[in-house]
This record gives sequence, C-alpha cells and structure tokens, in this order.
Amino acid sequence: MMINMIACVSFLALAVYGWGLSLADLFYYFIICVICLAVLIGLAFGAGFVLRKLMHRRNDDHKN
Repeated sequence: MMINMIACVSFLALAVYGWGLSLADLFYYFIICVICLAVLIGLAFGAGFVLRKLMHRRNDDHKN
C-alpha cells in the first residue's frame, strides 16, 4: 500500500514539476475529487438508510 502512495505522490510531483501544472490547479482538482467523493458517500448513505427503512417496514408487516 505504501508503494501505491509513493507512486501517486510521484505522479503528482511530475505533473507539477515536469508538465507545468500549477499548484492552484492541482488543489482545484483535489477539491473537486473530495466533493465528488462526498457526494458518492452521501448517496450511498442515503440508499442504505432507505433500504434499512424498507427492510424494517417489511419485518413489521410480517409480525402483524
């Protein structure tokens, strides 16, 4: 796992140093990735919440 992190940081450093990507652009892309990840986690949490409520409701129907 540590080798993957080193490779990722090396690639980002190469993008900044070798290809002329500005740090502001790199930070902007990082923020976009964090926002997209937060949206995906929120959608997964919402889907899990809805499924839990549906399963709980189904279990209550069988008890009566």
